Amino acid sequence: MINRYFAVSVVVCVAGSTMLVLATCDALYLREQMMGWALAVANVFIAVVINRRAMVAKRKAAATATLVLNGMRLLLLILVLFLVRLSGMANFQPFLIAAVMGYGCFMFSEVLTIYKTCL
Repeated sequence: MINRYFAVSVVVCVAGSTMLVLATCDALYLREQMMGWALAVANVFIAVVINRRAMVAKRKAAATATLVLNGMRLLLLILVLFLVRLSGMANFQPFLIAAVMGYGCFMFSEVLTIYKTCL
């Protein structure tokens, strides 16, 4: 599942979130951004495990289970973001931008990969 869509997503995620952080925060917060990118990449590896089983099975039950597991993955991401916010991170906004932008970019590459592989 790691392919050219993933590579493009990495570039768009890093460049886009860096530009957005510069536009909104007037400074680079590389430590917080790297933590957000790491969370997004960890989320991708969870998705690889979930979606690989569904692509092999190609059954309706596997597709339903994949939707449920991806929904749980999104809830887990929201929970981690909430817990980081409660922990009192000084610069939460760059972390949030990097994590959400990474999640969106990588989700787009996952959808493209599944579309090209299964259809």
